[in-house]
Amino acid sequence: MTKILYLIASHSNPDHIVRLVKKLKTGNPESQVLIHHDQSKSSLSPTSFEQINNVHILEDYVPVGWGDFSMVEMELRCINWLIDNSVTFDWLIFLSGQDYPLQPISQIEQFLKNTEYDGFLEYFPVQEPPETA
Repeated sequence: MTKILYLIASHSNPDHIVRLVKKLKTGNPESQVLIHHDQSKSSLSPTSFEQINNVHILEDYVPVGWGDFSMVEMELRCINWLIDNSVTFDWLIFLSGQDYPLQPISQIEQFLKNTEYDGFLEYFPVQEPPETA
């Protein structure tokens, strides 16, 4: 079985985060979820996930500013937590707190299990800067 880790970076709307986690775990109860929630922006209670296995909220959160290096700090802190806790997985799916699956979780995970690729990254070309005199 393919081991999936969902990494959720959030800062607002705790009710949506709870709904998202329940959807992910209903789709695959064996999946793992790590949540980095910026508690300085809104409060997400760990008790919301007490009855759900393999859901962790990073206690040592980073106050994150959009487009700021703090986003990288947050990701590094999550990676360190995964290493420190010996979490193993085949696929890491990075989600923001505003995301929600558009396809059944089983379909998404089956696609990842069957793909020949090691990862997926969305990119777009950046325009050349205007000529300077």
